[in-house]
Amino acid sequence: MLIQTNSNLDKKSQHSQMENNTFFNLLVGDHFADREFKISFNNTIKTKVFPNHHKLLKVGDIPKHIWIINEGFAMSYIMKEGKKVPLLFWDKDRIIISPKGILKQQASEFTIELLEKSNLSFMHYDDFHSLMQSYPKMSLYVQNKQEEMNYILEKRVVDLLSSSAEERYKKLMTEFPSVTLKVPVELIASYLGVSRKTLNRIRAKGLRKNVDKV
Repeated sequence: MLIQTNSNLDKKSQHSQMENNTFFNLLVGDHFADREFKISFNNTIKTKVFPNHHKLLKVGDIPKHIWIINEGFAMSYIMKEGKKVPLLFWDKDRIIISPKGILKQQASEFTIELLEKSNLSFMHYDDFHSLMQSYPKMSLYVQNKQEEMNYILEKRVVDLLSSSAEERYKKLMTEFPSVTLKVPVELIASYLGVSRKTLNRIRAKGLRKNVDKV
């Protein structure tokens, strides 16, 4: 039988507190100084490990949670002609929130799926709604997050129309350096709006440049 020592429990508690603080800072900002609000916020947060390919949100679902990835990787996508077309990626210390969703409670138009075993912290809509009633300022911060998400999606469209495939690949690798280890090549190609053959050519070109620098 495994017995946890006080030291182990303290470390676990400290780690959980750090995750809650990260969630709080990412969602509402560390400038929000109301101690009572922060305690109420932290009391609503739950943490759970989910398996690879677990779907956090499906098409048609009403968003019921706001998530933060403590460890792991996630992707949102739509289905087109029986194939996944990625929209966005998320990795460690990123907030996952539906652009339409948690404030308006509208059905999702995409699926969010984990691409590896992931440790997530999350808040349920009911708790979120209660906090907003008690602390109206919170809705402003969440609206900002939703606007950020909308901007990211709009920027994706602009990049697809105005940037070269190589530029889009470089940007993706800068933002998500481990994406090639997490996401199948065909999905990365689909995200970039290119064929798998074109993506392989871009990657090969990048490798040759790195060799030339050595």
